[in-house]
Amino acid sequence: GNLVMQSVDLGSLATVDGSLTISGNPALNAILISGVTSIGGDLTVVGTAATVIDMSAVTTVGGSLDVSGNAAATAINMGSLTSVGGSLTVSGNSAADPINMASLTTVGGSLDLSGNTSVSSIDLGGVTTVGGNLDVSGNTSATVIDMASLTTVGGSLNVSDNPAADPINMSSLTTVGGAVTVSGNVSVVGLDLSNLDSAGSVDISDNASVSSID
Repeated sequence: GNLVMQSVDLGSLATVDGSLTISGNPALNAILISGVTSIGGDLTVVGTAATVIDMSAVTTVGGSLDVSGNAAATAINMGSLTSVGGSLTVSGNSAADPINMASLTTVGGSLDLSGNTSVSSIDLGGVTTVGGNLDVSGNTSATVIDMASLTTVGGSLNVSDNPAADPINMSSLTTVGGAVTVSGNVSVVGLDLSNLDSAGSVDISDNASVSSID
């Protein structure tokens, strides 16, 4: 391990044909890969002490993307990211707000956005397709969850235990290959699933403020 390394600056690196991994560097307080636009393989940033994680220029990740367990990170910037070929995991970043993924449109595998307990809004408004499972749960401070363009989830959809969220926008959703679970979102008032025409099963429960389900 790199026990005393405090920063990683890859600002001049533009492309990575394979994978890029930054993990287990306990003194690391800044990760700057703001020049990288494309990663052919996996991108992993896990278990660091970084307060800032800047991946603002990355547009595509061919493999999987995992940004998790970075408990000190107050900002995670992936604002240019449009597509992930594999799975996308952003979880357990307990201080992060904002988490910027506003340009994201497609995830080939599963999307796990969970346990980010400080994030105030979740903007997946450009995402149209998730190939695997979609899990948005345990984001206890999120007041807005926007998935307005989402049409298709190949696996299961779980939107649970986001107690401050209202609205939760899934108005374009038509197809879910597995189960749909919307549970424990105690502040949400209206749920619009009016375009959903295919799902393995549907469980809408313990959303204490819901007054209408369309």
